[in-house]
Amino acid sequence: MVARADSTGFQLEVQEGDKRHAMGSRLKLEPGMRLAGKAPLAGEWKIARNGMVVQEGTGRAMEMELKEPGVYRAEVWLEIAGEKRVWILSNPIYVR
Repeated sequence: MVARADSTGFQLEVQEGDKRHAMGSRLKLEPGMRLAGKAPLAGEWKIARNGMVVQEGTGRAMEMELKEPGVYRAEVWLEIAGEKRVWILSNPIYVR
């Protein structure tokens, strides 16, 4: 498989005040928790909870408040040769 673009620097985390929780973390849902992602290139973001897209946007970053428990993942898509193609599929963050 040919790499579409270098994903070095991609980050997805849950922010809880001044605490940061990386992909793979298992957390208890607390008020004010935010899911935040950033990528080295602008793209189309899709945030999924339990496999269903719950938020979409474009740019180099995406952020959303966590209001429900679930398994959260991010996808980032790029347009290559006139077609949208998946570039990044993140690891999950588990929120109970």
